[in-house]
Amino acid sequence: HNKIYKSELSKSIKEFQSISFKNVHFCYQKDGKYINVVSDLNFKIKKGERIGIVGKSGSGKSTIANLIMGIISPNSGEISVNNENLYRTKNKNILYEWRKLISHVPQDPYLLDKSIAENIAFGITLNQIDLDKVKIAAKKAYISDYIESLPDKYFTNVGDNGLSLSGGQKQRIAI
Repeated sequence: HNKIYKSELSKSIKEFQSISFKNVHFCYQKDGKYINVVSDLNFKIKKGERIGIVGKSGSGKSTIANLIMGIISPNSGEISVNNENLYRTKNKNILYEWRKLISHVPQDPYLLDKSIAENIAFGITLNQIDLDKVKIAAKKAYISDYIESLPDKYFTNVGDNGLSLSGGQKQRIAI
């Protein structure tokens, strides 16, 4: 059962200034054992800073990204946006509002076996798509020149899961 939340947040969450992790731990259970993925993680990212999360395969990079986005919650520790704890029990809207501010493009996004326009306007039927809005989105994602070079332009079928596109082109269409 879905809930519709009224926004009761101070404008501080909506005007992002920083996110911080304080003593964040995350683990999961496998075969009756607890596997630590993130232990005692502490950092702060301020508005305008660019960061990279690097490490070997299986070191927790995706877990940290999922914690930042609020997809998963820490087992312990505190994740705060503008000094507002995302998991504070008094106001559950904080996490909901934070998630609305996040966009995530996976490394290998899923595309429908449909036209480029239908993939850009994901979930809208072809006869209801506003092609002008699709073109604006494509231009903002730096994929419009490529699309315009195709014989069927925005009506080109991308194939099963974007088979006819490069990884970068798939990401730009997903954006």
